[in-house]
Amino acid sequence: MKHRRRIQCAVIVTYLLYTIFEADYYLRRDGNFYSDLGVGLGADEKLVKSKFRRMAALHHPDKFSDPMQAAVAEDFYVRLKNAQDTLTHPAKRYAYDRFGPEILGWQNVSSIRDYLLFGLQACIPIYLGGVMIMVLLAFTGYLQWGRYVWHPSVTAM
Repeated sequence: MKHRRRIQCAVIVTYLLYTIFEADYYLRRDGNFYSDLGVGLGADEKLVKSKFRRMAALHHPDKFSDPMQAAVAEDFYVRLKNAQDTLTHPAKRYAYDRFGPEILGWQNVSSIRDYLLFGLQACIPIYLGGVMIMVLLAFTGYLQWGRYVWHPSVTAM
């Protein structure tokens, strides 16, 4: 019985590490607005605008005669424009740093308070679902091995 628990813990830890690695891989592959513009996290508005002008001059769709290259350049130019718009607006930048690129699809939000409320409304169902699953598992007896751990876990969620 002792080895069974160790194997179960090893499988769960391995799966969680794989999930973290996979999420990190997709985030790095997709990039972010800071890396697209080539600026650091603490870049000010002036530097962001300067880098956007340089990158826009290099990747403007009108510079390419081949339709395939122009389409790729147009997609990248739109991404650069979104990056510049987001990183120069203080409320959007605050929200982008906390919630990621999903904020571009959020409508009717303009202040930091609006972004926080919208982000919390998007996260609350996920956390409530996790808490409900943990409580259900505790009541059915599947969390006996962690009976001292699930209370702090629910509190932390």
